[in-house]
Amino acid sequence: PERHNVVVPGILASIEEAASLLCEAIDQTKKVTLYAGFTACPYICKFCRYSNMAYTPSSEKLISGGLISEVALRNRNPLPKHTVSSVYIGGGTPALFSSDRLEAVLGAMSVHHSLAQGAEITIETTPEIVTEERIQTLLNLKPWGVNRLSMGVQWLSDEWLQSMGRKHTIADVHRALNIISRNMSNFNIDLMYGFEGQNSEDLMRDISDILRYRPTQVTLYRLEREKRTDDRRIKITRQRSEDVYALQTVGRLLLREHGYTEGPDGWFTAPGAQRAQVYEDRWTEQIPMVAYGPEAYSYSKFQQFTNHGIREWNRMLEHGLPPVNPTLSYAYSDERSAHREMAFRLRLRRKSWRDIGSLRNWRRQGSGCLRTILSGSVSLG
Repeated sequence: PERHNVVVPGILASIEEAASLLCEAIDQTKKVTLYAGFTACPYICKFCRYSNMAYTPSSEKLISGGLISEVALRNRNPLPKHTVSSVYIGGGTPALFSSDRLEAVLGAMSVHHSLAQGAEITIETTPEIVTEERIQTLLNLKPWGVNRLSMGVQWLSDEWLQSMGRKHTIADVHRALNIISRNMSNFNIDLMYGFEGQNSEDLMRDISDILRYRPTQVTLYRLEREKRTDDRRIKITRQRSEDVYALQTVGRLLLREHGYTEGPDGWFTAPGAQRAQVYEDRWTEQIPMVAYGPEAYSYSKFQQFTNHGIREWNRMLEHGLPPVNPTLSYAYSDERSAHREMAFRLRLRRKSWRDIGSLRNWRRQGSGCLRTILSGSVSLG
């Protein structure tokens, strides 16, 4: 659970072979989903396990310029004719970038990729940078205005947020949510669980507070054991596995009780709302993804290849070379492709938790009920 991708061992392939297989997949589907990684943040969270750098005017120029270069380089040989059903502008904190930089990158992508009518365009942000003016700027970007926003809240604890290097407070979260809910009809909120000291009451309170703003989607992310490795002094402790899954279960039950439907990877959709198109593209339709940016990975049912980290990504682009890591370039045989598709389908059909009982009963019985189930005394099927 809570992983962005389905991992099925591939066969090491040349970058050229993997790119050719991506084109073959696009030729079949006639559709793609796009990803652009703006990998700079106003600060680096201690629990972050992604390739990010501190945001400065120079890093903004480096990353946006690199993305424009990569788009041009990767599309010297045009892709098969296709339309784009969703665009995900991730990071990092892309909403922090100036509108000129964002528009320059989106403009470069629009030369080679045509949006389908009603395409979903998502951008990531953090609470402390949300203002009415910034939201309006994002909505009116050229040539592709944003129509969905995803904001990382993580845990509504000022003490914890400060200890992790986050710059926002609980008050900032509520201020941002007020602005977003007034200006956008489609937005997602990320929450995390599994940190040492976090309990089920904390998570239930956070979810209840967030649901007051009626987000279209809520995503529950489990803290991974991996963390940033460039600072060995950082020690992030995750709870014991049974306690982590107890938190996961409480979160799922509470969201279900409020009418949210669960998708794979901890994604929950509000009653009456459509699932995010980026999720549908990846999980239901499994259409190819063309990804740009440091450590971004492009994949289809035939292949997957991943870009280098920031420094090597930038160095290779300066020399006019594809920034793909050759040790992370794979092809899938027909058998492994079928295995991968099956794995995606199984993740879409995760077992319902209704047979465990209502959240009301769980509240009455407390953590003892969770421990009984997790110890194996009660079968979950």
